[in-house]
Amino acid sequence: MAQQSSTWPVIHNYALSYALSHYSYGIYLGSVPKYFEDLEKMPLYATPAINSGASRMKITMNVINDRTLKTELEAKKNTPSLGKKVVIQPEFSSNNSSGFLFYCYTWDDYNLPGTFRIGKKGCAVRVNWQEIKSPKVYFLKEPVSPSHPLNPIDLNGQLLSYEPIMIPPHMIFRKSKIQHDYFVFAGNEKILFPKRLLERVNYELNN
Repeated sequence: MAQQSSTWPVIHNYALSYALSHYSYGIYLGSVPKYFEDLEKMPLYATPAINSGASRMKITMNVINDRTLKTELEAKKNTPSLGKKVVIQPEFSSNNSSGFLFYCYTWDDYNLPGTFRIGKKGCAVRVNWQEIKSPKVYFLKEPVSPSHPLNPIDLNGQLLSYEPIMIPPHMIFRKSKIQHDYFVFAGNEKILFPKRLLERVNYELNN
């Protein structure tokens, strides 16, 4: 009987990487996802996305017991069990400028799509890209707060503080502060250079 749930305007970077690279299975054997094996075969890697302009609202509702399929509590007759759900408010304006912001690393001359589908229901998405010209990676000893949500698996340095969001398949840090790690700078934007890509670069340099 889940009495509380909350939805954040955040998209996991694994979901984005699968969708942007059009990577999927026609037939899959087993029930355990192979994220690391799949990501190695993709021509890109995205950061988690966030919609900072999204608004949320709270809905109060009756909660159904999974075992009895009733809304009443067993100990107290005619007493409903109330639950709360926090959801993202829908947007109806066609000229709304808010959207999800994320960064994407590509290689092998891969052309990122202007439209794609994401999620179990295949929601259609339009994306506007802006290329970072001549990006450079810097190693910084001092604390830095990335300009985007962070997948903790991408962390290579020392984590000083973080604000977690629980989202499958594992948590995302909505805000974080890191030191002794690699970053790409684009104006005022501070983009973490993921550990996965750092290992890829080191492998290519040594082979």
